[in-house]
Amino acid sequence: QLAKLSGIAVGTIQKMVTNPNCNPTIASIVVIAKVLAVPVSFLIGENNNPSHQQNLAIPIFQWHQLEQQILRRLEKTIDQRCDHLATIDNISEQGFALKMRGNSMLPMFPEKTMLIFDPQEIHYDGAYVLVFLSERNTYLFRELVVDEPDRFIKSTNPLLREKLTQLTDRDKIIATLVQAQHDY
Repeated sequence: QLAKLSGIAVGTIQKMVTNPNCNPTIASIVVIAKVLAVPVSFLIGENNNPSHQQNLAIPIFQWHQLEQQILRRLEKTIDQRCDHLATIDNISEQGFALKMRGNSMLPMFPEKTMLIFDPQEIHYDGAYVLVFLSERNTYLFRELVVDEPDRFIKSTNPLLREKLTQLTDRDKIIATLVQAQHDY
C-alpha cells in the first residue's frame, strides 16, 4: 500500500524496512513521510513519537502580500492581523503557510490546498519550493529540478506543458514545502 501511495517501488520499500544499511534518498523519505502523515524527523529517528510533536501556530500569508510578510517573518515580527494555522510538524520559527491558488500543480496540489513552507528546510532535486523570479517580479510554487550546476523549476500539471524555467543568480528560493493539507 505504501509503495502504491508513494510511487516508490515495492522492492525499494522492502529494502528500507529490512536492510539496516539501506541509505534512501531524501526525496524518498520526504514522500514517505507525507504519505504516512508523520514528520521526516520521525522517520530518520530524531523523534521517536510523532504524537508528542510540539504544536506550532504559523501565519497564513496572502499571495499579494507575500514579499512584505516574508520580510517581516525573517525579521521575526509577526503581523497579528493574519490568520494562523496549527501544525505538528517540526517547522522553524520562520515557517508560514499559503493557500494554493490555481491549478498549476495538479494533480498533487489542487486549488485551496494549504501549503506549509519552511525557509530553513533544505531544498533538493524534486523538492517543492516557493521561488521568487526576479525577471517576472513574481512568486511561484513549483517543483525544483537540479542538474548541477543548474537549477530549474517546473509545474506538475501535465496539461500546462510548461517548459522548465532555469533559475538565474537573481532568482531566490524562498522556502521548501514541508507539509500540505488538502481541504476537501
